[in-house]
Amino acid sequence: MKAKNIYFDIRLGGITLNPLIAIINFLMLSFLVIENVIPFWLFVPLFLLGVFILYSIVGNKFRKIQYETDSNLIYEKQTEQARTNLELFNQIRLISLKTNTPLTLSYQKRIFYLEEIIKGIK
Repeated sequence: MKAKNIYFDIRLGGITLNPLIAIINFLMLSFLVIENVIPFWLFVPLFLLGVFILYSIVGNKFRKIQYETDSNLIYEKQTEQARTNLELFNQIRLISLKTNTPLTLSYQKRIFYLEEIIKGIK
């Protein structure tokens, strides 16, 4: 086995297990603070419920805001896909010229946007 593969496996294992270790660590430390107020058998389910609610709220925000932004940035980096789309748009332009169908403003904006991606402006 190569050293690179071992290093990569260690990194992936750490990324996978670190949240679990952090939760267990926080669980133990926070219980030490409130052990006189609430029993352990009640604290663990309440703590886990709170963590799952927090994770779902943060994950929901990430999916709705950050994921969309990341997808848009990835689209702007795909110059070959932009070239393909521009070729398809040019074919649509030829068809519309032959059928005397006017092109819309949004079509022109999309062509301009694709040309910017290809030139590397976006």
